[in-house]
Amino acid sequence: ALLKAQGFILAVATSKFYASAEALLKAAGLWDYFYLVIGADQVTHPKPHPEMGELVMNRLGVLAEHAVMVGDTTHDILMAKGAKMRSIAVTYGVHNTEKLESAEPTWIVDSFDGVLNHALTMAEDSKNGKR
Repeated sequence: ALLKAQGFILAVATSKFYASAEALLKAAGLWDYFYLVIGADQVTHPKPHPEMGELVMNRLGVLAEHAVMVGDTTHDILMAKGAKMRSIAVTYGVHNTEKLESAEPTWIVDSFDGVLNHALTMAEDSKNGKR
């Protein structure tokens, strides 16, 4: 809610099929926070290929320099890297820190507060003309 309130455009790029992602997000009460959801069945090349990230940015009209992928697998981080966007790897999901480091994310965090801190700093830097 905080990110959306701060003007972030939130999207989901998932390895799940669209219908499954929609059902999970609605069941969790999160559906309304996202402007766009892209499932693996909506692309020719799923993650770690960059197509999904590129599709999200294209549909939302967002440049890679203003985008960040938050993910818990190397596939997420490699997709972001291929799409030329920054990435925040979260250690509280599927892959452990060592495995995530192998994909060379921009940042690694251990909590959602870490995600918020990096996202808000990135937004502030963007406002100030920094990348």
